[in-house]
Amino acid sequence: MLAGLATFRYLWQRPVCRHLCMAAALYGMASDYLQPQLGNDSLRYAILAVVVISTAWAALHFLLATKTLREDLAAAEQA
Repeated sequence: MLAGLATFRYLWQRPVCRHLCMAAALYGMASDYLQPQLGNDSLRYAILAVVVISTAWAALHFLLATKTLREDLAAAEQA
């Protein structure tokens, strides 16, 4: 029991493992939500929806980061 808890704690402290676990749960919740409307295709559309939303979220953050790119590059050259 203690070894299992220690392993879980070790893996949970790693961001990649934590995000992979959260992604699987998110796919499952979205698939369960879509099950009444889409039947057996619910997992397919749940994965598609999560991928599209997360890609749009990442693109938004890249666009927001470009607003300060010139200032950041100038500060890096002076340092």
